[in-house]
Amino acid sequence: MRIIGGAFKGIKLKSLRGTATRPTSQRLKKAFFDSLSHWVRDSVFLDCFAGSGGVGIEALSRGAKEVVFLESEARAIKTIRQNIELLQAKVAYRIIQENYHAGLKRLSRQNKMFDILFFDPPYQFDYSPLIEVISSLELFGEGALLAMEHFYKKQLSLPEESFIPFKVLTAGDSRISLWKPLSRKP
Repeated sequence: MRIIGGAFKGIKLKSLRGTATRPTSQRLKKAFFDSLSHWVRDSVFLDCFAGSGGVGIEALSRGAKEVVFLESEARAIKTIRQNIELLQAKVAYRIIQENYHAGLKRLSRQNKMFDILFFDPPYQFDYSPLIEVISSLELFGEGALLAMEHFYKKQLSLPEESFIPFKVLTAGDSRISLWKPLSRKP
């Protein structure tokens, strides 16, 4: 797994062994970042279910001003730290070792707002509780995007009163679905 664009292009990242995590394919990651390049630059980016941190580190490489990595597995946290060290540069990041539910609630209590929220849970994951938590919290900055990676045959449904579909990217058996959150102001 290599960084495919930006300031750190070409750096080979460490990955986790085993089947507990599944990194985003290079092809899908390239399509995602190429199509959202103007959103990524100077963004505050959330990489939830971060695994080895490849997506968040790609965001840093492409000019994100800050990335928050949210991951519950200790081995993954160690790998994220090792991968950030490979950059040999000062970058703005934060690592939170908690499950998605507790981590997202913590970020909301801290009034943390994101420009891009990227979620890549395991394929057999039940998205319903995640969507419920995302829909109930204030995590979206002005003009934000929500991105969820999932098996291409899985249809995700977000509340129409809160999100509008924006774009769908597919590579192999993976898909990234994107939504724009609607304003929650009364």
